Amino acid sequence: MLQDILTKNLVYWQKHANIHEWLHNLGDPTLELMSDRLKITEFYSYWEQQIQKAQSTEELKDIPAFTEIAAMYRDYITLFSTLSHRIQYIFYLLGLPTMVDLMNHLLWDLNRQLADLFRNRNIINAHPNISQEFDSLLKKNLQQMEHYTRLIFGDPEKLLLLSVRSGAPMSLPGAMDTFLNIGLNGEITQQLSLKENYGWTAFHRKCYETHN
Repeated sequence: MLQDILTKNLVYWQKHANIHEWLHNLGDPTLELMSDRLKITEFYSYWEQQIQKAQSTEELKDIPAFTEIAAMYRDYITLFSTLSHRIQYIFYLLGLPTMVDLMNHLLWDLNRQLADLFRNRNIINAHPNISQEFDSLLKKNLQQMEHYTRLIFGDPEKLLLLSVRSGAPMSLPGAMDTFLNIGLNGEITQQLSLKENYGWTAFHRKCYETHN
């Protein structure tokens, strides 16, 4: 039974975290050698063979667990030689269902890379795909929020409003800005104003925080 679970674990990872396919779809010739460096195919092939050959539970103790494979994928960040490629890879990992348990770690990794990106702003013009990755990730997560809340961003009838807070690896009470009521504009506020003390109060608070 344990062998079946470990085998299914590897199969699940191969299905939902196909780095080779991702690299191919990027169409970036500078990344063609990354497939050989990562050796993903060899990794799965080796451990599948070890599972099949195992005759006891003791022999299965070294088979990578789900979280260990996730950590390995995270470690691959350092193998990408350029800042833009590291950022693109982190965005790729953030979109994988297999990396949910490491989401906070990946966001911290992304924060570090973006800090370097800010210090080297010219890289954005050289790699426009970074902006596309941002937009894609934003839209994907916004759609998930709409699904779970049954509210819609920009729809005054079922309005989804967002709050965005700065983040840090440690607690810094009062040191970071929080932007409330993101999703309001003049048109939506006008419609919401039909509800007593709702629309204009929220819009005023948003404008105040944005300009202060």
